[in-house]
Amino acid sequence: VVEQQKKLDGTPTLFEVTREYIQKVKMPEWKQESKSQQQWESSLERYVLGRAINPEASHNQVSGKQKLFMLSNPLADVPIDEVTSDDVVEKVKPIWVTKHDTADRVMNRLKHIFNYAIAMKYSDKANPSDYNVLQYLLPNIKYKAKHFAALPYDDLNKFWVDLQTRRGDQNFDSHDFIGMVMLTCQRQKDVRKMMWEQLDLENGHWLAVVHKASTDEVLATHKVPLPTLALEILKRRIQDPGLSSTKYVFPGSGENGFISEMSGRKLIKKMGYHDDEGRIITMH
Repeated sequence: VVEQQKKLDGTPTLFEVTREYIQKVKMPEWKQESKSQQQWESSLERYVLGRAINPEASHNQVSGKQKLFMLSNPLADVPIDEVTSDDVVEKVKPIWVTKHDTADRVMNRLKHIFNYAIAMKYSDKANPSDYNVLQYLLPNIKYKAKHFAALPYDDLNKFWVDLQTRRGDQNFDSHDFIGMVMLTCQRQKDVRKMMWEQLDLENGHWLAVVHKASTDEVLATHKVPLPTLALEILKRRIQDPGLSSTKYVFPGSGENGFISEMSGRKLIKKMGYHDDEGRIITMH
């Protein structure tokens, strides 16, 4: 009788509620084809649902064909109010120790989806992905944050000289871009979007627009002082007619018009500097 009533009521499945929550609640927060969206969808697809939320998304395509998910007992077709805490534990426990960050994010994303289901009255059950309860069913992890590989302070001068030597007397965008990140201590994304109209070279400052990484929303505008070396880079670049006529200080060939993050990462990797643990440094 209960099952028949559910069919009449049209109780949605976990897959249906997940897709609805992403479309109605999360999508307005994200910019189109954002990294956040891809991470949300791919983690739930791989570890919980066993099915593509957005089959046309690039992360679900392999050599032009749709990716297949090898997941035992996928929860995609389970009615939302029938998913239990045991189901959630079954999905996250295999990676709770080996991929703890991923497991924690999956559990947290499920928690939001089930809270949405409760708010929408799709379910009147307790949230089955509540860590306050599930912590008693999962191993206690003594977690220590792993930081990105960073340039040792003692290598800073050597790195700077190397960067300028590699650039020579050319206006290489990636070299100047990395140099400007170092000299202004601003986030790489905001430096990549630096515009000529934001600069006051005479008084030595930059009205830097700070963007939210996931949505590209403008959060604030900071008046950033430009040290002598930064001004030298900018004055050299503005004397180049091919650069001074562009909107962005560091132009790129992509649709957005400014230099790509990958160009900076490739240069840093090519330079071959390592942190104290022997890892190749990266751009944060």
